[in-house]
Amino acid sequence: MTTFFDTNTVLKIYHIESGTDDITDFLLRHRGRLTIVISELTRVEVRSALMRRVRMKEMSSATAEKLYALFGRHAASMAIQPLTTQICTEAIRLLEQYSAVAALKTLYSLQIASALEAHRTIPLDYVLSSDETFLSVMKNYLPALNPISDVLP
Repeated sequence: MTTFFDTNTVLKIYHIESGTDDITDFLLRHRGRLTIVISELTRVEVRSALMRRVRMKEMSSATAEKLYALFGRHAASMAIQPLTTQICTEAIRLLEQYSAVAALKTLYSLQIASALEAHRTIPLDYVLSSDETFLSVMKNYLPALNPISDVLP
């Protein structure tokens, strides 16, 4: 199975929050049979999210560094979709098409465009995100599930 994880799904692996148990169960059920695809943007967003938790005093700087290093080791076995001009162009198209009706944000448009581009090379079975706006747009293109509210395969 090949599944695209957006950043908020990836973060559930490293920080206990709503959906963490569901993602952990999903990973354990599909161990050895799962290819995780992420956007290159996720590397930046994970770093930012961890540093935000340090700034908000939800975790220590040392913990954030350890978690980011662990993410880096895990990311080495993930398929990482590079950010390209084509992805940026697709993100602009998505913003033009959906922002007025779905309040699609810039980073989500880049994540969706990354998933669509990755799908051209590595067919995706699912896309996972816990953001409802992301999901409402993504479901127009690929099977998309919310690990908090949907039953994961």
